[in-house]
Amino acid sequence: MGELLSPLRCETSIRVCRPQTIPALWHWAVRRHPTKSKDWVVHKHFLNRKGQWQFHGWQKIMNMNCHFNLFQIAKVPIDRHVKIRSAATPFDPQYQEYFAKKKPKRLARNSWKEPVATAL
Repeated sequence: MGELLSPLRCETSIRVCRPQTIPALWHWAVRRHPTKSKDWVVHKHFLNRKGQWQFHGWQKIMNMNCHFNLFQIAKVPIDRHVKIRSAATPFDPQYQEYFAKKKPKRLARNSWKEPVATAL
């Protein structure tokens, strides 16, 4: 049970996820275009940026070719759990300021509707 609660568990999961994602996407792309060559599939679905292959797509928006890259899970910041002081309760007036400082951070971190600059 201690291994599941390890603080490095999340980083390990992310490190394991990327090497499994690209081969799965490659397998899908080759299966999607069975009559095309592998070079064609690479140029159609993958970009090589700084030595790393990225799955991408493009769409024409207002007469402009826009490229979209697959979400990079390794770029997600890992926020560690910050413990609350043991004596602090939200109902105690003595700790009102303490919880008032914590609330905006908590709301911004969990909000997907906020702009990216606020959410991250």
